[in-house]
Amino acid sequence: MASHFGEGDFSSLTLSDHKQSNDEKSVYGGTIFTVVDGHGGHACAHAVNLLHSDYIISGLLPPKVSEVALRNLHQIKELRTPRSICELAVTLWMTSGALVTGESERIEFGLKADKNSRFPNPNLTSMHSQSSVSWGPWGPWGPLPLSVRDAHIGHISKFLEELLSTCDEREFFFSDNSEGDMIDPDGFITAPLNAIKETVMKYSEPSSSLRRSEDPTLSSDFDQSVDDLRNYVAATAWALRNGLLRMDLDMSLAACPTFHGPVLDKALLRVVFAGCVATSVYIPRHRKEIFAAQVGDCGAVIGSYSPPCEVPVTIPSSIDIYTQTSGEYTKEHWVAKLLIPPHISENGADVRRIKSSHPVHEAEFIIRDDRLLGELMPLRAFGDIRFKWSTDDLKNIARLLDLPPNYPISPRFYASPPYLVATPQVLWKPLSPLCDHFLILGTDGLWDMISPAEAVHVVARHWYDYRGNPSCGSGDTAASRLIRTALGGTEMNSEQIALHFSMPASLARYYRDDITVIVVYLPTAFCDSS
Repeated sequence: MASHFGEGDFSSLTLSDHKQSNDEKSVYGGTIFTVVDGHGGHACAHAVNLLHSDYIISGLLPPKVSEVALRNLHQIKELRTPRSICELAVTLWMTSGALVTGESERIEFGLKADKNSRFPNPNLTSMHSQSSVSWGPWGPWGPLPLSVRDAHIGHISKFLEELLSTCDEREFFFSDNSEGDMIDPDGFITAPLNAIKETVMKYSEPSSSLRRSEDPTLSSDFDQSVDDLRNYVAATAWALRNGLLRMDLDMSLAACPTFHGPVLDKALLRVVFAGCVATSVYIPRHRKEIFAAQVGDCGAVIGSYSPPCEVPVTIPSSIDIYTQTSGEYTKEHWVAKLLIPPHISENGADVRRIKSSHPVHEAEFIIRDDRLLGELMPLRAFGDIRFKWSTDDLKNIARLLDLPPNYPISPRFYASPPYLVATPQVLWKPLSPLCDHFLILGTDGLWDMISPAEAVHVVARHWYDYRGNPSCGSGDTAASRLIRTALGGTEMNSEQIALHFSMPASLARYYRDDITVIVVYLPTAFCDSS
């Protein structure tokens, strides 16, 4: 999923209800890219994919825009207006400028790619080609059940009300480690101090006292700029962390019969009994940095061009927007940076986080066979209430569903829940102009097959193949090439790929996991990244 918010051309919040000042436009807005991977069915992944951006954006909106959003949500309840008004963002591929690269793909409301054009043809309707597949923003599973959507409107309304009531006294709960790095409440680094200082220097005005000083770090202006940037990073990281955690709590409470009487909402239960993991990357509107938020074992990797100092920068380009140099691909000049390690049993820091929150005598069986309580591979996930709810609540669910007495409603050794959290680990990373070129988001199905370094080389090679204009490869996008490499090896063996796709789903799961990939070309890859 890729969503955009903050500009009048895209967001329903700013078209007519709210006229933004220049200051407001400059401080909020951006793009959110997310990959989601479900387990135990698709219900949780489907809900998280459609709902998560509203929760993230709620924490990023300035108060005046939040008030407009809240009025619109109340209007939905009172006047039964169309639900589309509550969307705080718009899916990128549903905008009028979206390019559909596959011949069988089309935008749900009728924009289909012209074979001879780089841009969609608005004159082609959705009925033009019977071979086209109708993809709405909800994908092949259709809209969410009505009860889930109604609950979401209430949840977002309450969330916005709480954010507005605390906007002047909000605490972000980030602290510093012994090195001065910003860390989250679990002790994971959110923003290294050196990166904050380097960013302050990089973007200081040429005429500022920092540039004129022999040692800028001794300047009071420098200290103030560092504090300002730290506060901004903390506020943004908190919005991602708090928003995604709040989404999971809202879904869980809405499904729990303890809070809503004896009646079960099976649509909500399907969402929270299933589970999913996700990685989101938020690129603010000024495009100088990214924020990654991860729950589970998906992953985000940055591909950077980093030749030796004596080698001139020779990156392929197209005439208009890319750098005006050309060169040949050299594998050794490209570097992969995994932003956040997957939350699995091999992640020692995350294992210590879990064990520290439970009695010492449980340490032996919290991680068994490389799985949480011997069952679940990711150590953080949305949904999966079997690892979160109290034993009494789970037994109550089993009774209301009339499950057999021996049904394993909770895992073995379930002594002190919750064992699973949906709290994301958030990382801030400033972007380096003409160095950080692209971002790869992938589910574990990709990373099980190829390493981050291999993935970066595939995308970099694709960049050079299309001379710095990767969107021109209809049917051969960087994402599709990554999938073909994962399934067919470095040679992309067509027979091997065909074998993977010809397997029935019941058999394929033993050979590969589901793969979702997003490749984002970063603004710092271009000459004018301002």
